[in-house]
Amino acid sequence: MPGVSALIRALIVALAALVGGCTLVDQRSFRSAEAQAGADEMARAVLPALPLIVVRFDAPIDQAAIAQAVELAQARREAAVFEVIVPIAAGAARAVQEAALAQGRADAELVASALAGAGAPRGRIEIGARADGGVSVREIRVYVR
Repeated sequence: MPGVSALIRALIVALAALVGGCTLVDQRSFRSAEAQAGADEMARAVLPALPLIVVRFDAPIDQAAIAQAVELAQARREAAVFEVIVPIAAGAARAVQEAALAQGRADAELVASALAGAGAPRGRIEIGARADGGVSVREIRVYVR
């Protein structure tokens, strides 16, 4: 049956040509390019809506409040990861943002040390920065994942 095998080969070649031009249909197929999330939206999506604690630097650091926050977070989730975030004014001039980031880095290290002193494992404390349009005072926000 040489004619049947040639027919099967021809069908396989035709099928391979058709399948090669196909794309997988998923959620991205139905979203326009304008609706795709940007890097800022993705960063916002990772953090919870409210911080565990906000440490402001217009007064001394409240060690008791930090210790209570660490205890509460670890009671809820043993493997809690503490994200120490420096909010940077989004609408400020670049020089102002850079100065705030430098100061914020030092402030974040102080808060991270206070968290570690209150019992948070150093390996589960992460430091980062995030643009925020509502920053008016020098502060550090601690989120829990």
